[in-house]
Amino acid sequence: MEKEIIRMVDNGVEYEVEVIDIIDENGKKYILYTKGENDANNNHIIYVSILSESNGDYEIEEIENEVEYQAILKKISTIISEAQNE
Repeated sequence: MEKEIIRMVDNGVEYEVEVIDIIDENGKKYILYTKGENDANNNHIIYVSILSESNGDYEIEEIENEVEYQAILKKISTIISEAQNE
């Protein structure tokens, strides 16, 4: 599987990230992505944010609503469970 690398802008800072998945949920798009970072246990750090696109550039927005954040985490858990059962 080929890696999908996109250019993103966050608070005016531009950088490239590797896309893990894009999820459509409740009329919004959420992006799961990595910046190639690992935590202290050498696990990949994965981010989830609201995704918007403008003129070919992607912008992310932090999920500030706790109910929305928990709903998207539940959706991610469902996707992982379904993938493991295939």
